[in-house]
Amino acid sequence: MIHCMNSTQCSLPYSLNPNRTPTPCSAHAGTIDSSGRRTATAAKVQYPNKDSYFGGYSADAKAGLGLYAFANGALYLGEYSGGKRAGRGLMVMPDGGVYRGGFAADRFEGQVSTMERGM
Repeated sequence: MIHCMNSTQCSLPYSLNPNRTPTPCSAHAGTIDSSGRRTATAAKVQYPNKDSYFGGYSADAKAGLGLYAFANGALYLGEYSGGKRAGRGLMVMPDGGVYRGGFAADRFEGQVSTMERGM
């Protein structure tokens, strides 16, 4: 099921949402609990800036394994916790550069398995 809130609630531009969490104007295909929070092992979210997320949700935050496709061509495939990239993941940059390793709180962290430069 697609859930999209009323566009009159969309007064803040997406660019002011630094955590890339769905705004009331984001389309969400997945389960909504009785409190109105997203919760699903598999969901799809399309953001107003054309980014997309496919993966799990828990307590209205990205959780578990997920794929985030950025509008600029970057991709992240890996683990999420509390709505942020956390654990092992693979990040492909728009220029083709690849980072494979650890993430914590949406940042590269720990030992890098692979870091390749794009062309």
